[in-house]
Amino acid sequence: KTKNIMPDDIIIPTASSIKIRDTPELKAKWGNKGNAHDNYFFINMTNLNLIKKEMLPRLCAHETIPGHMLERSNYKNQIKKHKFNKLLKHLYYKGITALKDGWETYAEDICQDYYAPDEKIHFLFDQIYQAVKIILDTGLNSSNVDIKFTIDSAKEFMIKYTNLDVAQTESEILRCLACPGQEVSSGVGYHIIKLL
Repeated sequence: KTKNIMPDDIIIPTASSIKIRDTPELKAKWGNKGNAHDNYFFINMTNLNLIKKEMLPRLCAHETIPGHMLERSNYKNQIKKHKFNKLLKHLYYKGITALKDGWETYAEDICQDYYAPDEKIHFLFDQIYQAVKIILDTGLNSSNVDIKFTIDSAKEFMIKYTNLDVAQTESEILRCLACPGQEVSSGVGYHIIKLL
């Protein structure tokens, strides 16, 4: 017999809406864009036409189920049950991003099953994209690195090694500057979860 390790009360959330948000504006005006803990499917792009159909499985897996939305709903529920654990609550709301963002990156692995055989190349591009963002994060936000970026050299690097256009590249660079270390912590969390 195998033991079911999943809790009996696991929550399967439903996205309440899709919100398109411009990342630089988001950092200055978070409040009127929606709260991070609401069940919104956020897409960090001002123009939906920039999203390629091949990107959607990865976006959905990362942002909704089994990614952010599933993790967030169930983690919050468990914290409410264990109110005595103030440290856990404090750490979660202040942000253990390596675990949280690592899980969402790990969730993207599932999306490879939704690609047709001739579209598997897109999954490989996604993996390269994750590595490029980690290099970009460290190169933009740290002085003690082998590859140090200016904004212009960061654009050249991303365009060379990803299939993003100029607008998407600029959005990623601004996000890395607004949230230093997020991509690195995501990569660390992903690696640890894969090892487990």
